[in-house]
Amino acid sequence: MKAAIIGKDIAYTKSPLLYKTYFQDNNINGDYEILDFQTEEELKVFISSEKVNDYDFFNITQPYKGVFLDYVNNYDIVVNETASINLVINNKGELLGYNTDAEGFYNYYFDKLVGCSVSEILLVGTGAMARTAKVYIQQATPANLSIMSPRNNKIPDFFNGLKVFHPETTDGPSMCYKFDLMIFAASHKAEKMIADMPIHVEKIINLNYQSTELKDFAMLNRLVYTGGEFMLIEQFKENLRQLNIYNKEYDFNKLLTKL
Repeated sequence: MKAAIIGKDIAYTKSPLLYKTYFQDNNINGDYEILDFQTEEELKVFISSEKVNDYDFFNITQPYKGVFLDYVNNYDIVVNETASINLVINNKGELLGYNTDAEGFYNYYFDKLVGCSVSEILLVGTGAMARTAKVYIQQATPANLSIMSPRNNKIPDFFNGLKVFHPETTDGPSMCYKFDLMIFAASHKAEKMIADMPIHVEKIINLNYQSTELKDFAMLNRLVYTGGEFMLIEQFKENLRQLNIYNKEYDFNKLLTKL
């Protein structure tokens, strides 16, 4: 089995570590690489080449989760709902697309959303992960959902109907705007920007696992904080199920300690 993760500037990714460890522990003859494409044109050239058939599957990360819809032959209903793909299986030359981010988000955070008394949720980010989070937040809770772009960019049409929030453009002192829960689904590079904004929030779910600024911010202000490493493991499990190599007896906590 040969696989890779596709993205841009993704030297930080833990996917090779997860897969190689799992392959080794389960006696699977497999290898896992990083394919870093700086432009969509580079990605297109690769997908159009014979090299793509050297791989059994790909994981897709930013910024290509959305654009990858143009490169797959078939995708499931979750991909259709979220306009986001993060797993591509090569089935004898036919590329099949899946969104296992959704399963990871739903499995780990569903109880946190439904089980807690939240009435105001701030979703930070407008990319593929935010699209997935938006779909499942609205299915899980009747809470009011606001959307925010860390850099105050235009909010895509996908988020129509949500209240747009940004401290710099909101009338009145921003500390008056309180949220029970912030779900951070933007790039980890934007964490400091958010941590420096005067937003009052009680709980933070950060979908990144390489967090620094938001985690420190939460600790400093004694906020309830959950990082993205738990979702990553749940998403990883769903990938394995789709690939038919899932071992339910495996100790996945072992992988958590490596993140």
